[in-house]
Amino acid sequence: MQIVGRLTKEAKVNTTKTGKQVINFDVAVNEKYRVKATGELKSNTKYVECSMWYGIPLAKYLTKGKQLLVTGDVDARAYINKDKKAVGKLVLRVTKIKFLDGKTEDANTAPQAPTLQAPVGNNEPADDLPF
Repeated sequence: MQIVGRLTKEAKVNTTKTGKQVINFDVAVNEKYRVKATGELKSNTKYVECSMWYGIPLAKYLTKGKQLLVTGDVDARAYINKDKKAVGKLVLRVTKIKFLDGKTEDANTAPQAPTLQAPVGNNEPADDLPF
């Protein structure tokens, strides 16, 4: 799945109990639509939790407000919160990330953030289907 959105806060690098590092960040996806009956323009914002298990140095570029194109595997999770209400959330395990901000910054202060894609294991083609 691909989503385009803006980072809601700075990315955090966390370390698991086994010592593996992961970048966690949240992306806000805005959807605008027009109500057919009234012609009124409405908007809806969805928040997607993202985790990226590679490219840890990229975390310094993942700052609040940056616009991204994020590709990965999506999962929906549901749980009961402390107020005994059912809550659902979208979670994306990131396999590719691209920065979409067209802002140009001084090359001496902020280097261009790279586009990064997860490595493909076993040297197999990424589109090789098992059937």
